Amino acid sequence: MWKFKDHRIAKLNKGTDESSTHDTSDERFKDRLKLGQTTVSLIISNSRITDSGDYHLIMISSSHTVQRTINVTVSGLSPGAVAGIVVGVGVLVFAVAFMIYNRCKISERQRRKDVAENNGTNDYLKDETVNSDDL
Repeated sequence: MWKFKDHRIAKLNKGTDESSTHDTSDERFKDRLKLGQTTVSLIISNSRITDSGDYHLIMISSSHTVQRTINVTVSGLSPGAVAGIVVGVGVLVFAVAFMIYNRCKISERQRRKDVAENNGTNDYLKDETVNSDDL
């Protein structure tokens, strides 16, 4: 039998080959528990940080009882942290793209100015009015 925080979560009867899994009242392990086929292994799929804690294995036979406590630590990023990283990367990509776009616009304007100066015209000021007194 496997227990987590005083809740029985799995039971295996080797004599009858019957096994069952049980969820806690808060449905923490909903559809994620499985017992190993030939061992007393407890398999928790899609593990979460909240699955961390002490798991107690109690094996009872006709001659003796064995109890083991296994401390499990699940580490990793929470869904909120992952969302934050995704948003941060998106903002960073947008900022870099914006800077590249503006740099290209500035470079294009400078290139047109250089070409116009080489040709002796002010064509790079296409949309701006040039007053002869300003020259």
